[in-house]
Amino acid sequence: DPKHCNFCKKMRQIQLKFSGEIKKEFKNLKIWESDKLLEEPLGIDGLRKLANEIYGDITADEILNPKR
Repeated sequence: DPKHCNFCKKMRQIQLKFSGEIKKEFKNLKIWESDKLLEEPLGIDGLRKLANEIYGDITADEILNPKR
Protein backbone atom coordinates (compact mmCIF):
# COMPACT_ATOMS: atom_id res chain seq x y z
CA ASP A 1 0.00 0.00 0.00
CA PRO A 2 1.71 3.24 -1.16
CA LYS A 3 0.16 5.22 1.70
CA HIS A 4 2.11 3.09 4.18
CA CYS A 5 5.31 2.54 2.18
CA ASN A 6 8.21 4.59 3.58
CA PHE A 7 10.07 4.48 0.28
CA CYS A 8 6.97 5.73 -1.57
CA LYS A 9 6.44 8.52 0.96
CA LYS A 10 10.07 9.63 0.61
CA MET A 11 9.90 9.57 -3.20
CA ARG A 12 6.69 11.62 -3.10
CA GLN A 13 8.31 14.19 -0.79
CA ILE A 14 11.23 14.53 -3.21
CA GLN A 15 8.88 14.88 -6.19
CA LEU A 16 6.82 17.56 -4.44
CA LYS A 17 9.98 19.44 -3.44
CA PHE A 18 11.31 19.57 -6.99
CA SER A 19 7.89 20.27 -8.47
CA GLY A 20 7.53 23.22 -6.09
CA GLU A 21 10.99 24.53 -7.00
CA ILE A 22 10.20 24.31 -10.71
CA LYS A 23 6.86 26.10 -10.28
CA LYS A 24 8.54 28.83 -8.21
CA GLU A 25 11.41 29.32 -10.66
CA PHE A 26 9.12 29.42 -13.69
CA LYS A 27 6.09 31.09 -12.08
CA ASN A 28 5.59 33.39 -15.06
CA LEU A 29 5.33 30.46 -17.48
CA LYS A 30 2.67 27.83 -18.06
CA ILE A 31 3.94 24.48 -16.83
CA TRP A 32 2.55 21.44 -18.60
CA GLU A 33 2.25 18.37 -16.39
CA SER A 34 1.54 14.69 -16.82
CA ASP A 35 0.37 12.08 -14.36
CA LYS A 36 2.93 9.52 -13.26
CA LEU A 37 3.45 7.15 -16.17
CA LEU A 38 3.57 3.41 -15.65
CA GLU A 39 5.88 3.05 -18.65
CA GLU A 40 8.47 5.28 -20.29
CA PRO A 41 7.04 6.92 -23.46
CA LEU A 42 9.16 5.18 -26.10
CA GLY A 43 9.04 5.91 -29.81
CA ILE A 44 6.70 8.16 -31.71
CA ASP A 45 3.59 6.37 -30.43
CA GLY A 46 4.69 6.78 -26.82
CA LEU A 47 5.43 10.46 -27.38
CA ARG A 48 2.06 10.99 -29.07
CA LYS A 49 0.29 9.38 -26.12
CA LEU A 50 2.21 11.58 -23.68
CA ALA A 51 1.52 14.71 -25.74
CA ASN A 52 -2.18 13.86 -25.88
CA GLU A 53 -2.27 13.42 -22.11
CA ILE A 54 -0.49 16.73 -21.49
CA TYR A 55 -1.99 18.94 -24.18
CA GLY A 56 -5.30 17.25 -24.98
CA ASP A 57 -7.23 19.07 -27.71
CA ILE A 58 -5.54 22.47 -27.54
CA THR A 59 -3.98 24.00 -30.64
CA ALA A 60 -0.28 24.36 -31.42
CA ASP A 61 -0.68 28.13 -31.00
CA GLU A 62 -2.04 27.62 -27.48
CA ILE A 63 0.93 25.38 -26.67
CA LEU A 64 3.46 27.88 -27.99
CA ASN A 65 1.66 30.91 -26.52
CA PRO A 66 -0.07 29.61 -23.39
CA LYS A 67 -2.20 31.73 -21.12
CA ARG A 68 -1.55 31.24 -17.43
